[in-house]
Amino acid sequence: MTSRKDKEGVGDSWRGAKGLSRRDQLTREFLTMALYISIVIFAELIAIPEDDRLDQLESIALIWGSAIGLALAHLFAFELSAAFVVARRPGIAVRHLAFAQAAAAGAVAVVATLPILFLGEEPGYEIAQVLVVVLIGGVAFLTARHAGTSGARSVGFAALMLALAGVIIALKG
Repeated sequence: MTSRKDKEGVGDSWRGAKGLSRRDQLTREFLTMALYISIVIFAELIAIPEDDRLDQLESIALIWGSAIGLALAHLFAFELSAAFVVARRPGIAVRHLAFAQAAAAGAVAVVATLPILFLGEEPGYEIAQVLVVVLIGGVAFLTARHAGTSGARSVGFAALMLALAGVIIALKG
């Protein structure tokens, strides 16, 4: 398997949007938002003490309120900064990137909501937490594999990224 590093050379991945295909840009924006929303939702779910757990409707409202609120805040900043950079109203390409970000926020909210909706508060709450952690670890593992890293090293990389996410969550909380 040829890695991106071999194809592009060291440092080429920092060329910015011009150096990426449209598909790669959309994928990057989708995954960035999915990871961001996953970390925030996980932090919120673990921050609530067990004896103060939210009921089913409140949990779903928390997840969707966070996903929608963060996506809207990010879209606002993304659109405004894109307009600044191009010195005019952003074009259709920026709209597609913004849609990818919004889709990711919705996808993570769906993944976190389904266990609570179908299994109730008690098992659903814990399963929702596990699913967002699996999402973060899965993206990290696939990222390492995509770069040509062995399976064992990819697991190690995923574990490292989960530990880093844990530090971020601890600092946030």
